[in-house]
Amino acid sequence: MLGKFGGLVLTLAVNTAAMAVGLLLVMIYVKHTLEGSDAAVLVAVYFILLKLALIVALALLFSCFTTPLLAILFTAGLYIVGLYVQELRNLPVQVMSPAMSAFTKWLSYVLPNFENYNVMAMAAHGRAVPGALILQNTLYTAVYCTIVLTAAAAVFSRRNLK
Repeated sequence: MLGKFGGLVLTLAVNTAAMAVGLLLVMIYVKHTLEGSDAAVLVAVYFILLKLALIVALALLFSCFTTPLLAILFTAGLYIVGLYVQELRNLPVQVMSPAMSAFTKWLSYVLPNFENYNVMAMAAHGRAVPGALILQNTLYTAVYCTIVLTAAAAVFSRRNLK
């Protein structure tokens, strides 16, 4: 399981690096120079790679116990829901029962938070991405992928392949 994950992430890393080089070449062509503020673009590309690694881990988990089509649908669904986790946390508590409020808060921490990786606005405006955010997202991805891949390995080990 870990080898498959590593191979997929390495493939995505090579593709992402190639696209980043293309993006940097376009930036050099347009601006005729690179500035220090352009480093935020590379951080945004790195965050895209982290997001892709998390998506790969989720896809591997779902592929362990369902059909390929359902694995794609479950992964895409979790990705879409993960983009709106912050809105789930910010739901008005006044309109929900305390149990429902507690459940949505718990669910917002269990689901992957893909909004953490969105630094496109910062990169577009040349603002530096804080180092703490880079470290936080890197650790978040590592821990979340570890948990998901452990669950995938547990599911796969119980699967009857006969």
